[in-house]
Amino acid sequence: MIGVPSLQIIRRNYRRVAVASPIHSISERYVDVDCHNEATMFMSDCWTRLGISDWLREWNQTTPVCSDSSRCCSSDESWSTCFLRLARGLGGQDCTTVNDQTCTWDNRVSEYLAPSIFDEVRYVVKSIYGVHDFFSSYFKALQYATTQTALMITPLTNVIDPNSDTMLGLNIMMFVLSFGLSFLLAPTVAVKFFSLSNSLRYSAQSFALSMQQAPAVARTMWPTGGEESRTFQISSLNTQLNNASMTLSDTLDRALKLLMSDVPSFVSYAQSGDYCGNETIDIATKTEGLDLALRTYVTSESMKQNGWYAVPLKISTEEEYQALVDAAPTAKGWRNGSDVVDKIWWSPTTGRQYSLEHSGSFTVSSRDLMESIDNFGWANIPTLFDGSYNCTAAGRAGSAAKILPLFDGSLDVACISSLPIYRPCGSNCPDKLEDGSCPFGFKENCDSR
Repeated sequence: MIGVPSLQIIRRNYRRVAVASPIHSISERYVDVDCHNEATMFMSDCWTRLGISDWLREWNQTTPVCSDSSRCCSSDESWSTCFLRLARGLGGQDCTTVNDQTCTWDNRVSEYLAPSIFDEVRYVVKSIYGVHDFFSSYFKALQYATTQTALMITPLTNVIDPNSDTMLGLNIMMFVLSFGLSFLLAPTVAVKFFSLSNSLRYSAQSFALSMQQAPAVARTMWPTGGEESRTFQISSLNTQLNNASMTLSDTLDRALKLLMSDVPSFVSYAQSGDYCGNETIDIATKTEGLDLALRTYVTSESMKQNGWYAVPLKISTEEEYQALVDAAPTAKGWRNGSDVVDKIWWSPTTGRQYSLEHSGSFTVSSRDLMESIDNFGWANIPTLFDGSYNCTAAGRAGSAAKILPLFDGSLDVACISSLPIYRPCGSNCPDKLEDGSCPFGFKENCDSR
């Protein structure tokens, strides 16, 4: 009967309150939900229907800290470790660290639990394991994703940067890896996102929603330190990726430790119910696209530092765009025709046309370069162009903050792309800042023409 009195007392003093405007889970909604039947599968709706957010906060506020840990939480014990010990009637489970092998879900709770709290306890226990398993599987997936990025470096540098002079930011590299799952939800990525598996799409949506609900957790994953002092040459990217495993583990551990040691953060993060439902959020083998943000950053930086830039042209519908050429554009958005129009890319996301240019001599044409990027998956092309345009229009071009964390935990990923956006001489400003100035500069010295 270890820990049972504590849970019984708390439940007797607890008064269920109505939960107003609950945040709905992304997982499938069930019309007939029986949250009190242990024989039925777990359902994400039950977090809200059982009022678990308020129940868990109440448990946290009223559970005493004392030396007799059989009836309370010890001072050196996280709330999640204490809860699992009291709920299961045995200790030895620690879910505060990524990949901890003692944190194993087996659907077991103490037979001595008071019936009045049995369902709430069962769903909190499931959520603790669910959150831990997500972070552990995400770490494994990111480890694999780094190996995929490593495979692209040699062919990319051969085409864009044969001298391997490009300098990259270590903090940025780690950040875009850590939030690689959120990147798949960016508007400029959405066109390809829907070709991903249902499991990965569900995981990305759950992760993004949880981060928005718990911005304090998201902040633990933001980089620290000055970016200017943490740069490396692209030729050593493979070495940096090989060393990334420990940093990724530390990054995810910081977020997980906060969740497992702070009940308000855990409630905010898990209140969607996605971590206590029947569908398991396990992406250890669902790695498609997780390194897309990193690939886009590396490719755009290589293009920028080797003289490539884009010129924004007019916005047009697909029909208007097709009317400009004899044949319809290719699936990649390129016009068919002369050398001039071969530089033009049309964005299916924004409808804007861009001309890809290069300063100086270069052996690869604009079209050949972009086809290589698309065929080999070196970058997300809409983010490469539209993302950089949006970053410039916001006045943040050239900023070291490639990803801008927002107050709600979501991300502005426009500046992942470093491709410079210039306007031609004599052209109007395509987008002005609030003060009336134009953030889009000229590539050339127009006064000398």
